[in-house]
Amino acid sequence: MHLKPLARTVFLMFFMFLFMKAHADAQDRHTLEPHTVSPFTEVVLEPHPEGDRLIVRGSKKANDVTASYQVHIDRTAGTYTVEPQEASHTEPPHIHAPYHTGWVSATTRDLIGINLARSTLNFSWYDHGTTISHKDSSLHTWAAHPTPLGTHWYVREHQKRAPYAYEENTKLRVNAYASYYNYDFLNKYKITESDHFIQVDIKNDGTYDYVVNWTRRGESWFTLILTITVH
Repeated sequence: MHLKPLARTVFLMFFMFLFMKAHADAQDRHTLEPHTVSPFTEVVLEPHPEGDRLIVRGSKKANDVTASYQVHIDRTAGTYTVEPQEASHTEPPHIHAPYHTGWVSATTRDLIGINLARSTLNFSWYDHGTTISHKDSSLHTWAAHPTPLGTHWYVREHQKRAPYAYEENTKLRVNAYASYYNYDFLNKYKITESDHFIQVDIKNDGTYDYVVNWTRRGESWFTLILTITVH
């Protein structure tokens, strides 16, 4: 390929821009240290100028016990704090041999504890001994309309992808996504948004690993906090 000097210069500058951006994104993405006892295996923060992304990983046993945790992050210190919550958002137990049921919920709240938007990924699987298979799964979305303070949140979009088994049917993956927005938090001409991506990897020992990928951005992003509930 033969490039003219100007074209070659533009090409090299564009390549360097992509390289520097990728390097900067890698530097911005960092693992937070727990400031208190944590039920999570990893918490990763991706800060952005008008918001951030929080990626939380953990594991749960299908034992019909519900646990809920509010996550507070300290950007400056590079730490996070977990505050246990009363698990008020519950569903009736469905654990009966030979299958298990679980769910993972991500809730966007404001600083005074008002629930604004919630995504719940429900899933159940058959236990065949050494292998497992999908029984049922669903995504439930909810947006406060209105909140106790008179503001309004909306569901922009939501999708649950088709579950699939892997590693010779010893694991099963289920995931879903939902996006929410608000126009009357403070300024009605400025938007505040929150996204929830939930993924579970179910294993043949009656447990599952989960990932909650939570984003907050827009006008009042700094007033939003995350609560994770697992069952």
